[in-house]
Amino acid sequence: MSEFPRWQETFRIQSYDIGSNGLLRLDALCNFLQESAGGHARELGVAVEQLLRRNYTWVLSRLHVQIERVPGWRQHLRILTWPAQVDRRYAVRDFELYIEDEKVATATTAWLFIDLERKRPIRLPDDIAAFHPDPPVRALADPFARLPVPEHADHEAVVQVYYRDLDLNRHTNNVSYVSYCLESLPEPFLHKHSPTELEIEFRNESRRGDRLRSRAALHDDGDRTEVVHHLIHEASGREICRAITRWQRR
Repeated sequence: MSEFPRWQETFRIQSYDIGSNGLLRLDALCNFLQESAGGHARELGVAVEQLLRRNYTWVLSRLHVQIERVPGWRQHLRILTWPAQVDRRYAVRDFELYIEDEKVATATTAWLFIDLERKRPIRLPDDIAAFHPDPPVRALADPFARLPVPEHADHEAVVQVYYRDLDLNRHTNNVSYVSYCLESLPEPFLHKHSPTELEIEFRNESRRGDRLRSRAALHDDGDRTEVVHHLIHEASGREICRAITRWQRR
């Protein structure tokens, strides 16, 4: 991994990053991934705020996280990240997460490079594609196949997009969608279970003031539970995202 650029950053888990069980929340973990990715992109000269000056931006299309152990309050989470692959129309960025020398999670993300003038994804420019190794170096191999939608809803909730949820593109931040998906799950479930995996497929944008319906179907085999999530724009019925989370009883 010495032939291509890498980035390392350490975060202290604060009280506002944990849930009622004292462990790092899934959305907070995703915030750390996003922050470390942004830090590295800035170092490479291709962060969102740098691209906006050229009328380009990044849009996250897919996120997949596998968790071996959920960190707790006041622990220091070290994240190693790198551009991992150019895959079709995606720029793939991968991650390894550590508590001291123990690897506690791995993740992969797929990003679209957007031409804001034409308002559509375009082929990755050669200078940005050059950051990615050939052959690819993946922490978590994922072909990013389309995720399913729930056939029914065991739980539902309606959430609203607020100003605090917006990103530099003035759309809802991708991590907020993780929070919206989890909002439909009962509090006792979230308190008694720890996440082991998250897959999310972002399909459409939303903006401040939009109301979104979060639907969840649970498939329980005893100690482990798989949840299929679906987020829908309430007024139009437009699909916002699909997700799967997997949990184990604590």
